[in-house]
Amino acid sequence: MNNINLRALFKFFGVLTLFLLYPEVRAENVSNKSNEKDNLTTKSLPLVSASSIIRITYDNNKNIVAAKYDLESAEYAFKQFERGLSEFTPFIMNNSATRDTRKYPSDENGHNKSTNYKYNTRVGMKKEFFDGSEIFGGLGYRGETGDDGTGHYPFAEAEYRFPLFSSYTTLRRITDRTFEENEVFNARLSYVNAVRDTIRDAQENYFWLQVMLERLDLDREALKDYQNLLAQKHVTFKDSDRRMVDNEIKFVQSEITKNEGNVNTYRILLQDQIGIHHINLAGIERINLYAEKIYGQTYLSQTIEQVIQEAKQNDAEIRVLALALKNSELKRNLARKGKWDIFGRIEGSYDFTGEQNYEAKSGYNVGVGLDIRLIDPTYLKISLKRAEAEINKYNSKIARREEELYNLIDRIHASAKSLRQQADELRASMSSRKGIFEQKRVAYLEGKETMDNLIAARKSLLDTQINLTEVIGDFWEIITELDQSTGIYFKELGLSIEQTSK
Repeated sequence: MNNINLRALFKFFGVLTLFLLYPEVRAENVSNKSNEKDNLTTKSLPLVSASSIIRITYDNNKNIVAAKYDLESAEYAFKQFERGLSEFTPFIMNNSATRDTRKYPSDENGHNKSTNYKYNTRVGMKKEFFDGSEIFGGLGYRGETGDDGTGHYPFAEAEYRFPLFSSYTTLRRITDRTFEENEVFNARLSYVNAVRDTIRDAQENYFWLQVMLERLDLDREALKDYQNLLAQKHVTFKDSDRRMVDNEIKFVQSEITKNEGNVNTYRILLQDQIGIHHINLAGIERINLYAEKIYGQTYLSQTIEQVIQEAKQNDAEIRVLALALKNSELKRNLARKGKWDIFGRIEGSYDFTGEQNYEAKSGYNVGVGLDIRLIDPTYLKISLKRAEAEINKYNSKIARREEELYNLIDRIHASAKSLRQQADELRASMSSRKGIFEQKRVAYLEGKETMDNLIAARKSLLDTQINLTEVIGDFWEIITELDQSTGIYFKELGLSIEQTSK
């Protein structure tokens, strides 16, 4: 009980300024005295419940929104980089003009020099691909005039260049994009952590708010019991008994005031974590803490191995690291095979009929070519070592994350079962202590019991009830850790970390 009071006290001071800006009236009057603006804010949201809080927090928390846009920005930067290496150029225009002068032995007319002028205009488009392939197509018009004759004609041309076997060009480009790639991976991990941590905190505040609300109700029940006692004539005519009841009433009223503050503190923490301006208690669904099946009960019906397996399958961090590992393995394969840079080339052009005063008229030409380059072995060796280092890094990170999940789940799964068992035992004890208090109250009214024993029985009942709420709160806190570890947020939100967030 002391631990949870300290926790509430620290969080209360942590939001004191916010608390003063949004003063809350007593909890029982909240729904009646909320202003119109607050009511509208609450009505604009679905009822905050254990099931809806995941979606509500994801849609409204600004930290998640910022992380989402940061990931989106990194992905666009990556696409922009790749587009720069696989660019489509819809318009290319080239113009050229040359003068060609040649000397040769004098002919019969004494001429020993020939001058010709050539010009060429070409318009086309080109598409490049990430692996180094290129496709070009265009139309043009060229001509020449001078001593050798005059000709003008349009033409069409096309060229296709493509890598053969394992291309070093592809390896180099994949290596060049490592930086942008790492930016995306870092943004994805930040996004994953933002979603995971923020929703978990929202859940935790929601469940502890439920505990504080229940404690407030328990204090009010105790106050009502003491007030009913004070109205009995046995107490009215006995000063010592009346003073004892008055003291308990004052103590319980003090606890009510404290717990009203705790309720308001957790309400503010919850609305802040969800990311909305204001929410009334009327917009938050109450949970029956004493139900046989409560939130998180499904984990208890699973073995540790089942929970760990589910966590490994759904853990977004492992999936992000697996993507990085896959790309590093591709780099390694290319570094092993990319000893040569071999490109094939197919090209052709067609000259249409134009105007000329020499024999050449329309026609075409086609050709094939092969470009071969031996790559620096030292560079390939460095590329291979770098890829292998990245593979080892990501394998280590994945193994560490799996180990972390196993140890965490092994620990908290056992704790969850233990806390649930404690809750069952305290619930049985609470029922027993409630019966004892009722018996002693009847006995006191019959003059067979003292006020000391009656108050002790009531205090014992309240202490047991408070202990039960603390155990249930601790249980739910562990359940939020299991939710965080098993990645149910991404599953319930329908998000795929391999793609842009939605």
